[in-house]
Amino acid sequence: MTWSRPHPGLLVALGISGALSLQAQSVLSPADHALVRGMVADISRTNLQRGLDAFSPLDRISAGPGEATAAKYLTNELTKLGIPHRVHPLRLFLSWPVKATLTVGGTALRAVTPSFSASTPAAGITAVPILFGNSGHPFTGEGRSELAVDARGKVAVIEGLIEPQDAEAAERAGAVAVVHLNTTELLHEMIASAVWGTPGVEDLGRLPKIPIVSVTKTDGLAVRAAIAAGSPVTVYAELSTGWKEAPMVVAEIRGSSDEFVLLSSHLDAWYTGMTDTGGSNIALLEFARLLHQRRGQLKRSVWVVWWVGHSTGRYAGSTWLADTYWHELDTKCVGYVNLDGPGTKGVPLDRASVWAWPELFEWVDALAREVTGTEPIREYLSENPKRIRPPRAGDSSFQGLGIPEYSLGVAELAPNHPDRLPYVGGSQGGWWWHTKDDTVDKLDMNVIVKDIEWRLPSLVGLLNASVLPYRLSNTAAQYRAALDEYATDRFDLATTRALVDQLQQTATETERRLARRSLTPAQSSRANAALLRASHLLNATLYTSAGRYLQDPAFPQPLLPALATLKELAATPAASERSGFLQATALRGQNRVNDTLRQAIEVLRGAVSTAR
Repeated sequence: MTWSRPHPGLLVALGISGALSLQAQSVLSPADHALVRGMVADISRTNLQRGLDAFSPLDRISAGPGEATAAKYLTNELTKLGIPHRVHPLRLFLSWPVKATLTVGGTALRAVTPSFSASTPAAGITAVPILFGNSGHPFTGEGRSELAVDARGKVAVIEGLIEPQDAEAAERAGAVAVVHLNTTELLHEMIASAVWGTPGVEDLGRLPKIPIVSVTKTDGLAVRAAIAAGSPVTVYAELSTGWKEAPMVVAEIRGSSDEFVLLSSHLDAWYTGMTDTGGSNIALLEFARLLHQRRGQLKRSVWVVWWVGHSTGRYAGSTWLADTYWHELDTKCVGYVNLDGPGTKGVPLDRASVWAWPELFEWVDALAREVTGTEPIREYLSENPKRIRPPRAGDSSFQGLGIPEYSLGVAELAPNHPDRLPYVGGSQGGWWWHTKDDTVDKLDMNVIVKDIEWRLPSLVGLLNASVLPYRLSNTAAQYRAALDEYATDRFDLATTRALVDQLQQTATETERRLARRSLTPAQSSRANAALLRASHLLNATLYTSAGRYLQDPAFPQPLLPALATLKELAATPAASERSGFLQATALRGQNRVNDTLRQAIEVLRGAVSTAR
């Protein structure tokens, strides 16, 4: 196993104890460096440009003709390259916005309605508006506020971008409709359903039951005036919601084993969606070509997938894969790389950006320094790097399976860049996200190529690692961080803390032994199976409430959610009726956490035995 240690200060910042006694060395082997150099030299700008030219005129809404044309282009190219692939004609429950208006004082204002909003009658719904709250930052919920108001029979007016929890909150308060006031003059296409993927029967009650529209900042002034005057407004929303068929393309690059890395991007888009994600779709095809041509030098395989149902089905395509190939993903998938938009013009190219789940973060961070010769930008980790938490967004549909995600590529637009909007959740921060303006001119070929150059080492490194470079001692540190957040004298976490200590010790010992020994292929295989099993178990409990077979809603989720009720318990009077209910929930959650820790410890002890 070859990798270099990160700077000790980073270990401290991440809250990682028991730093490994390993000598700094190259992350990639000389052979892998040579393999990557060959692929980088072979990147074809001609191929990339041809793909961009083919995609740029296509409106790729999922299950629409443009998406079908794009899928056909991909399959034609894959066939020419001799890459095994399959098109899955998925029947998905999708929602297409058709038309929306908001009428205030007799004037019809321009508006958009999100996927899965309820449609109104032809005359719309008329009611008095009331200020309800602030939707907060997309995907994190930061800054969110819900006013303690009675919205029965009213139109709930919410400041900020549409978020899936807004409709649920407004419905609970009795609102008959929701109006979002955007903070700019842009109208972004969004999705309102909190249900992740195609709904099961148990999810149907969570689909929005009231209409939702958004208006611009300027038009929002008229809405505010109506609130002040107590004047009614009329909400009109029309959608096409139902079962539709979409073609999901899946290619397989066969290495020498069935273990694989999942590499993906979503094929569908709002309008032509070239930064979100037409450029990534074409880059994915180039990755497939480069890897397939050198498949004889790869120890593991690669599943390359172009998701469908991303924008109008709340990640329906990736959820379908998680459901349909659950066993293969659980037993063989060693990492997940999802390209949701790299290629935007204006992003910095002097430093790479890294992000990863705890067990892969040190490895990716060290690899970034080796590849670029500079300290990477640690996006999504800068505010609190000790608390690594993947968002509920962007086809992150494998959290229940516990498959670790990682990324080494180009960064987003700098915060002070003129094209950057702070609330944008894609297009690398570009203002044109989810609008008709996301056109091919927003892409930069140099950025696309640089992203491919930087990602290739992280793909080859994981594909060819003799022993998976997981650091589950880091995952144990995340468990400890969560327990510290939930600590209260109202609930005894001593057994859980003791198990976390055992996990930390066992994981650290496993890492030391595996780093010191040269293993036979059979020993490596057993060690990898143990590391993968422990990783998947620990991550599922660390990150999900729904568990390993279902999906959490598209809301920001707490770390170690099985114990999250302890925060409420700490603030609830001990003599209250609710306190007892919270105690019961916390105890059941503790059982889940403790069981996961015991299983992971037992699995890792097997890996330690392998490395003796």
